[in-house]
Amino acid sequence: MIYDEGFYFGLGAFETIAVEDGIPLFAEAHCNRLREALGFLGIPVPPEASCNVIRREAEQNGSGRSVLKLAVSAGNAVYSRRKNPYGSQDYKKGFSVAFSPILRNETSPFVRYKTLCAGENLWEKRRAAQEGFDEVIFVNTRGELTEGAVTNLFLVRRGEVLTPPASSGLLPGILRRCLLERLG
Repeated sequence: MIYDEGFYFGLGAFETIAVEDGIPLFAEAHCNRLREALGFLGIPVPPEASCNVIRREAEQNGSGRSVLKLAVSAGNAVYSRRKNPYGSQDYKKGFSVAFSPILRNETSPFVRYKTLCAGENLWEKRRAAQEGFDEVIFVNTRGELTEGAVTNLFLVRRGEVLTPPASSGLLPGILRRCLLERLG
């Protein structure tokens, strides 16, 4: 491993991709978003971050539901795999949420990308879990809802998708984009 700016300062990007029976869901969209983030950060896209490699890595996850994560910095491209923590039973019972006291800076260009500087999200999600919540919701400096630590916020009512605008300071999620395109 090369200890580069990604290691020391979080200068890099990542994607977390749901995998079902060895097939990465929304693979092209994840590849595109990763390329955009790396371009923003001025990091060349390594061969390990191609859609073909992502599909090959996902196939190694075998059957069932899992998660494939790819983290890329200037000197590293690292894959990791884990079981998908969310099952259909979770969606049936619903999720409990807490609000983070940390405000999102809607003017920061970094909120639009999945950068390696995501410790705030992880820390807040862990804090909320210790208090018995499934997710934590962030609000921006204007008091507007933005997103969860690992989720986008949206409500589908009578076929219409309601979600905070990207200008509120959020990561434009893959599923969010898909819903807006189909139901928007």
